[in-house]
Amino acid sequence: MMRPKVSIIVPVYNVEKYIDKCMASLVHQTLKDIEIIVVDDCGNDTSMEIVKKYASKDKRIKVIKNEYNMGLSASRNNGIDVSSAPYVMCCDSDDFYAPDMCEKMYNAVSLKDVDIAMCGTEVIYEADFDLKNSDDEYYKVKKLGILDINDDLILDCNVNSWNKIFRKDIINSHNIRFPIGLKYEDAYFFRVYMLWAKKINLIPDKLYYYRRRAGSIMNETFKKTTNFAIDHVKIAIEFFDYLKNWNLYDIKYKYFWCNFFIPYVKLAIFNSKSKKDIKNIYNLANDFINKEYIHNTTNFFTEREIVQIKRRTFNKTRKYAFGLFAIKENLEKSEYRVLGIPLYKILYSEKRRKHYFCGIHLFNIKSLYKLTYKIPKIKEVAINNDPILSELRHINNFTYIPNPGNMGDMLIAFATLNFFDMHNIPYKLYDGGIDKNIVYGGGGIWTKDYEKEWSRFLPLFQKAKKIIILPSSFNNCQKLIDILDEKFIIFCREQQSYDYLMSKKTKAKIILDHDMAFRITEKTLKRELQVGPDEIRIANKLRHKKVNKVAWFTRKDCESAGIDKSDLDLSSYIYGSEKSTRQWIDFSAMIMLETVARANTVITDRLHVGIAALLTNRKVCLLDNTYKKLSNVYNHTMCKFKNVRFYNNVSEIMND
Repeated sequence: MMRPKVSIIVPVYNVEKYIDKCMASLVHQTLKDIEIIVVDDCGNDTSMEIVKKYASKDKRIKVIKNEYNMGLSASRNNGIDVSSAPYVMCCDSDDFYAPDMCEKMYNAVSLKDVDIAMCGTEVIYEADFDLKNSDDEYYKVKKLGILDINDDLILDCNVNSWNKIFRKDIINSHNIRFPIGLKYEDAYFFRVYMLWAKKINLIPDKLYYYRRRAGSIMNETFKKTTNFAIDHVKIAIEFFDYLKNWNLYDIKYKYFWCNFFIPYVKLAIFNSKSKKDIKNIYNLANDFINKEYIHNTTNFFTEREIVQIKRRTFNKTRKYAFGLFAIKENLEKSEYRVLGIPLYKILYSEKRRKHYFCGIHLFNIKSLYKLTYKIPKIKEVAINNDPILSELRHINNFTYIPNPGNMGDMLIAFATLNFFDMHNIPYKLYDGGIDKNIVYGGGGIWTKDYEKEWSRFLPLFQKAKKIIILPSSFNNCQKLIDILDEKFIIFCREQQSYDYLMSKKTKAKIILDHDMAFRITEKTLKRELQVGPDEIRIANKLRHKKVNKVAWFTRKDCESAGIDKSDLDLSSYIYGSEKSTRQWIDFSAMIMLETVARANTVITDRLHVGIAALLTNRKVCLLDNTYKKLSNVYNHTMCKFKNVRFYNNVSEIMND
């Protein structure tokens, strides 16, 4: 028998209801050069009888048995020890593979210099239906293609082992195994493996079928009725020990504290079931910090790193604001504490921040910085504002909720807020509370793909007296359609959305208008702002990015036009939310306009990159996205501008 290309590790313990489906999915893989290593973890049902029937007919199945019930980690480790293929995959015995999973994963990881590949996950719900929204976000493959591995990219990946394929030589040469006797073993294994991996291949296909069911290991692990919460902290400490043993701590200490230890202690507290559990978690974390951080004077964090820690760890909504630096803030003073022990303190004045570490004055820095933007004169778009002004003035005072999203949505929010100010329209920027009237958006696309984003605002809409949705796109948004009545006034930014809503024959008032970003004027532009250190960091990062004279600003998400070429995807730098501050909105819009204006010609399938390029008088080449949003907005608003052209495909651009 030839050496297999992939070894699949399948621990089995009391899954007689599901094991047949699992085994069938593995033996019928389109990639035939595989070995299936089933690890019998000494259950007491008929699971192994079913496995042995498959093994009797398929020589690729290898069955090994643990000496006693050892658990998932030990079972996987035993499987890895006997595996013979150069690549290793895992499959939980109550889940199953798509028929071509092994083939696609092998093809993805066997490319030059790729050390790991990850695919999408399809969740099957037999329990925990309330977790669907969080599952959709967690298991989503957020980036695509072959990418260099860095700390930020690791945070964008889920930690599960079963939707990935690993190189056996990396596992063995660096002694990577699942931690025995602890839950959350995937987090440890994945994070350790990624210390050594250089490139990852991310594929969007949902090839792994993960079953959420009552009584499963994952289901019980994340319930507050269990006693596993403290294992989060133990896993973090295991990871620390690995870094120390392999002499990696000195270069990974920031990654460890910010991205592993702090989040996992917070997660442990969140999943704890009692005050006693929380006390045990604190005691363990406190002992570890006292031993490894407070008394270790060689690894101080820089001021920039402290700012990043502050952003990651402080959560006003939780009773336990735990972190390496938990923050207690007022106008004059901020204190960063380790489990209640004062460690780092900042004293504020109008112009300076004085920083102290353990009572020692370290340095002063400015509280605010002046940032000047290089933006050419804006080309203003002539639009009839009467319909929107009429409706806004009719409802008078309202709460404005910006659409959550990326830089494009911040450009819309900037245009909208300045539009309100220019026309003396009273409003309150959303901070969690609402008035009886709501103005939402504009921007955003109300479709099934983004339902989890916009559907969370529907309860607010139902409580309000009057709702205006500023110009947006709409298609296949039945949950919104179901609540539309006389209190809704909806503006559409293109004909396609208008026709869709009108066809639903709701009682809402539907008006065809133009995207709010077209309302940016030279008078409303702000070429100088007072900003904080976070904004300075992002501005410097973007300003150091090369932007060609002919620049491709293309996207890689579900709206992508499928363009491989991309010089810069601005959405990966700035995200805004419905609770963004005015300073953040203004900064985001200005830095977007400045970045786009660095090119002479802009090629994009992002609507608001195109609008920013139009406003800054660049030559604009538009390509449609999956919802035909760009072509419709082009036909409705942008087609009259000589510097803007719409193309059906990349070939048309190249031949022009």
